[in-house]
Amino acid sequence: MKFLKKIRTLLIIVAIAMVCTLIIPPVFNKFFNKIEPWIFGLPFLIFWIITINIVIALILLALWIIDNKLEEVNDNA
Repeated sequence: MKFLKKIRTLLIIVAIAMVCTLIIPPVFNKFFNKIEPWIFGLPFLIFWIITINIVIALILLALWIIDNKLEEVNDNA
C-alpha cells in the first residue's frame, strides 16, 4: 500500500511538471517552441503538445486505477 501511495505521488509530480512545460514561457520558448526537427511529419512544437496530452491522459488513468486499488484495500481493512 505504501508503494502505491509513492507511485501516486510520483505520477502527480510528473504530470504537474509536464503541464508546467506548456505554461511557463521561458521553459516553453527555449526548449519546445521549434519548427525543426520534424517528428512523424509534425513540427516539434505540435508533436510536444500532442505527446503531453496523451501522457497526461495515461497518467490520469494510472492514478484512477491506483486510487481504486487503495480504496479496495481501505474497505477491506
